Amino acid sequence: TTLSTNSIYNTVLRDASFQQQGSPSSLRNSTMVAVEDFTWKGNSKVMFDKVAEASPWFVRHFTRSGMLKGLHEKGIKEVTEGAMYDVCKEVTPSKYLPQTLEILDANKTA
Repeated sequence: TTLSTNSIYNTVLRDASFQQQGSPSSLRNSTMVAVEDFTWKGNSKVMFDKVAEASPWFVRHFTRSGMLKGLHEKGIKEVTEGAMYDVCKEVTPSKYLPQTLEILDANKTA
């Protein structure tokens, strides 16, 4: 049996779950956290941005979402510099933790 290119393509899309379900606003659920969900104190936002920027471009999204998820899971709404240290220590792979801590140290206010 020969399958057409379109039917193969549609099967791949369906099986890989690439089809969008609902509007973009309905895609956001309780597990998705945005930067705007937090109040940033001191240099905490600068720290967040610098840690993300230090990641290779192809994993930057995972770095950002990991930090945001960590903040969310700790119930933090007001992100302090200390909270950034705590979350980064939890979510950063041990291989990259020294570099991450250097970035936080270089951007802390006190």
